Amino acid sequence: MGAYLCIAMNKVPPSVSKRFTVIVHFHPLIRVLNQLVAAPITSDVHVQCYLEASPKAMNTWSRDTGEKLLPNDKYVMQETQINDYSLLMNLTIKNLDKSDFGGYICQSYNLLGKAEAVVRLQVH
Repeated sequence: MGAYLCIAMNKVPPSVSKRFTVIVHFHPLIRVLNQLVAAPITSDVHVQCYLEASPKAMNTWSRDTGEKLLPNDKYVMQETQINDYSLLMNLTIKNLDKSDFGGYICQSYNLLGKAEAVVRLQVH
């Protein structure tokens, strides 16, 4: 994807140029840099997924138990845009207790498909 410039010229001036942009659509792709995260009880922990998708995707977090996570006092969710087609999905889990340990799933959906990845949270 990107901007391209096509220049046509022959021995008769002037040369002619045309700029165009190529946009490629593809299903979401997710990478997890740290698949296993350890943290002590009562601490706050940060987990992250790297996502690429075009067109833009709908992104969610859930537990491996099937529970969908919503922003509240316990869970803070942020997305950091990197460029037109990639971003970081960030989840902060506050004040960890025993029930917070286990799997967290980052999920992404667009018109062309879906992807998901798991981050496991364990006691440090």
